[in-house]
Amino acid sequence: MVEVLNGGQIISTSSGSGRAGKITVNATDRVLVNGTDAEFNERLDKFLQDLLILALVVAFLCLLPVPVLQVISK
Repeated sequence: MVEVLNGGQIISTSSGSGRAGKITVNATDRVLVNGTDAEFNERLDKFLQDLLILALVVAFLCLLPVPVLQVISK
């Protein structure tokens, strides 16, 4: 059994490319995560801002014209 209480967190994030990671809990009885992270909101805001910037860049790149190669044979 895993309990996360009072602002406790089990998280895995990445602001770079690739996966953030895998969280595995192997417990025979109980895991209790209890407490707060005073900087979590700031880190979450930064992560979301980075994600928004990435989405805007991707959207912009999708709007750029794509060069077309035309093959003409005689």
